[in-house]
Amino acid sequence: MPGLAPIDCDVHPAVPELSALFPFLPDRWVDQCVETGVEGFDPAFYPPGAPLSASPESRQGAAPPGTDPDLVRAHVLDRPGAGHAVLNCLYAVQALHDPEWSTAMAAALNDWLAARWLAADPRFRGSIVVALRDPAAAAGEIARLAGDPRFVQVLLPAAAPPCWDSARSGRSTPRPWPRAGRWRSTPAWVAPTRSRRSAGRRTTSRTTRARRSPCSRSSPA
Repeated sequence: MPGLAPIDCDVHPAVPELSALFPFLPDRWVDQCVETGVEGFDPAFYPPGAPLSASPESRQGAAPPGTDPDLVRAHVLDRPGAGHAVLNCLYAVQALHDPEWSTAMAAALNDWLAARWLAADPRFRGSIVVALRDPAAAAGEIARLAGDPRFVQVLLPAAAPPCWDSARSGRSTPRPWPRAGRWRSTPAWVAPTRSRRSAGRRTTSRTTRARRSPCSRSSPA
């Protein structure tokens, strides 16, 4: 339609290193990260050396591709094409087995995204990352950020762990999601490892439908 700019709905910002999230984490969880020796939660499906993992123009300097908002803005938004970019951060904090730790890491990731990316350009939009092992905490994280218009959707990884509540009740059945407001879900494939994908390479997600399971259900408007 005339006057409407396209929206790039699948730009992947990368966390440069785990310590970038420490300013947004309570001290307890910073200590947990340091004492356990965890190096990060980079997804497995974009090997850093693979040509398709990042465009050549995004591989500049020593920083990993997709970690510089200015570079991503120049490649994605300042050129003719997209008027806005929706950021889907695939840092796989959902893979943590400890639901409290995973919840804390998801909140820190969202706060880092807001401070580092959404504040850098009003044309960036964010996706809320939630920890799926505790649906009530995930709904609380959505509610916490619901008043920020820069966040436009919830990112629900299709391959993330199911919403078990056996730790709370002894049951091994999926726990239904509480209602969390007017949010749509966007599925993504997540697995933890050492790899990054550049936000400089613009693509449209091939997974466009949320799974119909208790762990990937979007609330109606």
